[in-house]
Amino acid sequence: MSKVKQTAYSPPELFFPERPNYRELPWLTLGATDSAHKVFFVSNGNGPLAVKAYVGEKARARATHEKNMLNLIREAGFLTLTPTGVQENRDGSAAFLLTQYVPDLSSMSSVVQNRSHDVAQQVRRTAATLGGYNGLGLSHGDAQIKNFVIDPRAKRHIMVIDPEKGGSQEFGHIKNDPFQHDLDSLVQSLAYKGYGGKNPNQAGDKIIEDVITPYVLGAERVGTSGFDPHQIGETALTTFLDKHSDVNYRNS
Repeated sequence: MSKVKQTAYSPPELFFPERPNYRELPWLTLGATDSAHKVFFVSNGNGPLAVKAYVGEKARARATHEKNMLNLIREAGFLTLTPTGVQENRDGSAAFLLTQYVPDLSSMSSVVQNRSHDVAQQVRRTAATLGGYNGLGLSHGDAQIKNFVIDPRAKRHIMVIDPEKGGSQEFGHIKNDPFQHDLDSLVQSLAYKGYGGKNPNQAGDKIIEDVITPYVLGAERVGTSGFDPHQIGETALTTFLDKHSDVNYRNS
């Protein structure tokens, strides 16, 4: 059987024909998120599940890697989604990561965008979470602000999602200089969101206060795994200021 072209069908159209015991739950959503992944929701009679599709080359391996990363994150004591399994289509054209559905999640991207009253506190918690995460030897691989979310049932803790490009000391890292990449990704995504305002000095001070300092403290709290969080923070500040200048120049 020939493989289905990546652009031919939507993820649900790839999923349901081979799984007649599942039904779609189109009224469910991820909550206030802006994930680039087209997650959809299903049930097989045992409660709602979220489904993330992987299409094309090494689809099953990529889905399995993210499932393993989610388990590592949970084992390390961080909030994340709970995987229930990986399924693959018979022709190998697509694989699907199934996780338990969590209602009413709010993306930190939305929190920053909406300038909610506790935005600074939640950004600090996000940075501290990433620092602790890196300090334990885990990398995210795409640590943009949108890949951290808030569960309203645990508002004092930040949930880590979409670690498909992540890694660990035990299994290796996908990205070069993975911890620097993580913090750079976070500060650049905040620059795109206009965090800290248009004045570069004020924005830089805001990033030091709300991101770099909590990140360093979060890393040092768990004991860093062979990297210097202070140096990573200094480089990330330069990265932020460069991106801040670029964003504001293009928007002027």
